[in-house]
Amino acid sequence: MGPVQWVALPELFPLRIRAAAVSVCVVFNWLFNLAVALVFPPLLDAFGAGLNFGFFAVMIALAFVFVWRLMPETKGRSLEDGERDLVGA
Repeated sequence: MGPVQWVALPELFPLRIRAAAVSVCVVFNWLFNLAVALVFPPLLDAFGAGLNFGFFAVMIALAFVFVWRLMPETKGRSLEDGERDLVGA
């Protein structure tokens, strides 16, 4: 799932706010990466490897379903076409 955000984020925002919006998303991505890195060791100690890795596997599966079902296809389309679809214009 790692490369999906770097491809999808710039395509999701209108050109006038794209740089700022992607910057905010990248900051949140790093903050959530930090949260996972900080929470993982205590959860590993508390619940063991099986449950811990199972939880994160379920989260990845949910993220995959979200991307597969809800993210719009942008292959062969201009950024303006994608923007029109996302804002409903």
